[in-house]
Amino acid sequence: MSNKTKSFITTLAILVILSACAKDMKQSDKLTIQGCTVGGFGAGALAFIKYSGQKDAKEKIAISSMLGCIAGTVVGYHIGKRTEHYTNAQQAADEEIAFNRNSTKELKKYNQQLATNISDYEQQISMIRDSKESAADKKKNLQETKSIIAKQRNKAQTALADVEAELLAAQNQYAQYKDSTPPETSTDWRQELAALQQEKEILSSHVSTLNAMDASI
Repeated sequence: MSNKTKSFITTLAILVILSACAKDMKQSDKLTIQGCTVGGFGAGALAFIKYSGQKDAKEKIAISSMLGCIAGTVVGYHIGKRTEHYTNAQQAADEEIAFNRNSTKELKKYNQQLATNISDYEQQISMIRDSKESAADKKKNLQETKSIIAKQRNKAQTALADVEAELLAAQNQYAQYKDSTPPETSTDWRQELAALQQEKEILSSHVSTLNAMDASI
């Protein structure tokens, strides 16, 4: 493992500690750190599943974690800036509920499109393998499909890291304001978070499916 990789892993560990001790930080700074931490570990975990056992697995996992950290940092920073202007619990609840609802709606659409794409990829792979083409043509067509799947998987992994960072920030906002909001509002807020969590799990499942498809070709 290179010195740069070791340094990054050390930095990520420090960020975990800072994230846990970030009570007195500005909201944007706190969520930026948390976004990097969640994105880094999320991408690293997915990379571990994909690259485990390969010769250069540690390097690839570290690079994936680094990219996840960068994506999470951007998401966390923007969420922090969005939430810093809240002046009371009701404003926070109203705006967060609306934002979470919209995020869930958009993520659901993305998940539905991914499900359609995955089904198409499965059919395409099956057709290529069952075709009467030469072995060379089959190999070429499968590699082209594999490349498309890999690009889709990478995009979905980035989306998953973003959603994980956003969900953590949303849960933090709920924890901060739930005791100061009316029970019915708190219930609505909790339900929206649960809906976003559910779509995140679906996205995670799609990423795992795409990983498996990529590895099978």
